[in-house]
Amino acid sequence: MNNSVTITIRNVETSDISIFFEQQLDLEANRMAAFVRNDPHDRAAFDAHWKRIMDSTGIVKKTILRGEEVAGHISCYPQEGELEVTYWLGKKHWGKGVATQALKKLLQ
Repeated sequence: MNNSVTITIRNVETSDISIFFEQQLDLEANRMAAFVRNDPHDRAAFDAHWKRIMDSTGIVKKTILRGEEVAGHISCYPQEGELEVTYWLGKKHWGKGVATQALKKLLQ
């Protein structure tokens, strides 16, 4: 785990969404993810999904920064009376403890 770069989270900004789109195009990430789109290249569907997320007051949505770079996103949302957490990281940020640190910050 590489802890030499600071991990922070902040509210998602509209400009982050294009980076999230590019990150979710990775084929290996799509094979590993629990929830994916039928066509990850469908930008209109991706944007519609993120519009629903951004418009929802019941979803906590944060951008994960590794240093100054957008590493991915982490969210918490209600489902069937429980709170669920989901995240996505750009592949180059895998295996560096980024998700673990982002989750700790989200729980604070």
